[in-house]
Amino acid sequence: MNYKVLTFNQTFLYLTIAMFTLFLAYSEFFKNLSLALMLAYLLYQFVNNKLTITKDVISISLISHLLVVIIGIFFAINSQEALAQSSDILKITIVFFFFREVDLSFISLEFIVRLVLIGFILTIFHSLVDYYIFHSDFLKLHSVGSINRSATYIMYIFVITLVLRDFFKSKPTQILLFSGLVLSSTALILAGSRMTMFSIPVVIAYYLLLQGRLNVKHYLFYIAPFLMLFLLYLIVFSESRVSMKLLQGLNDPHRIQIWVSSIYAWLEHNLLFGIGVGNSIFIDVRDYYDNALTANINNTHQLYLDMLLERGILGFFTFFTFIGSLWLGVRKEHKVLLRLLIFSLCLMGFANITFRYEFALLFIVVVSAVLNSTLKKEYG
Repeated sequence: MNYKVLTFNQTFLYLTIAMFTLFLAYSEFFKNLSLALMLAYLLYQFVNNKLTITKDVISISLISHLLVVIIGIFFAINSQEALAQSSDILKITIVFFFFREVDLSFISLEFIVRLVLIGFILTIFHSLVDYYIFHSDFLKLHSVGSINRSATYIMYIFVITLVLRDFFKSKPTQILLFSGLVLSSTALILAGSRMTMFSIPVVIAYYLLLQGRLNVKHYLFYIAPFLMLFLLYLIVFSESRVSMKLLQGLNDPHRIQIWVSSIYAWLEHNLLFGIGVGNSIFIDVRDYYDNALTANINNTHQLYLDMLLERGILGFFTFFTFIGSLWLGVRKEHKVLLRLLIFSLCLMGFANITFRYEFALLFIVVVSAVLNSTLKKEYG
């Protein structure tokens, strides 16, 4: 890229994209600042008739989902909480239309991937220092927070690096992809999230299936490093949190009570619009169980129930219409990347919410950049 020939408009876009992708997992301030700049740019371009929205099922379903969430504020248990939490869905919508509709012909998909990986690598190193030197309670990405939130973000990075290492051939990008793959693989284990640890073999199997290479030889080649690391942890660090979670397996009566309570709570409130985004904190498991193992559910810990409980039938339908249209509408050359991202989102969604906060923004950046017709996507 020749930076000397960039126009003022292109320089603004370049700096906004760089700020957002580099600091997405690390800094709340720079993430929100870049989001504000994206919104301002979209509004300016739209008012001046320099921006059009692609009228397809993908765009219409996402806008419809945002409208359902906004209307749901008026039916929420606590409208103030729903209003505050709905900003997450607005941010996702802003990022989607910014990266899909804006003229980004002066940069490439490879450039965006590089920035995302640099931001992740710097953030994960900071997280490892916090975890091993300053003894933080668990491995987490600085701005993402919580074990499962960070683990979801890391899984999306793992998918991106796993797929794109076969496409981008430039040496700097290959180094970043390899570093991102190694660090995300290691972090998925160190974070101690059962959701991602048990998802790894399934995600790899589906990746090999999409590549037409799902056989015992290829599968063992990809999964063997994880099996060795798991075994090492169980032997050497038998008292660690990771070992405890591995041995716990899929047994989780606390979460089952939360899921059942979520269904009851949805049936008791507005079926079409749900209880309002973020209002799960007002649902108490003790209202449905005499022998409750937890109190307020905080969130449903399940993508499908989260959509149903907080956004109702209409939110559930519009969201999965959006996801389904991405699955069917992707071009052949990007099919493996997008379908593996969607598959990991839906798979992990059985055990946690996987479309909120920074990890949803990461997902949307990649998806919308692939859909952008002006962005250079040449591989090699």
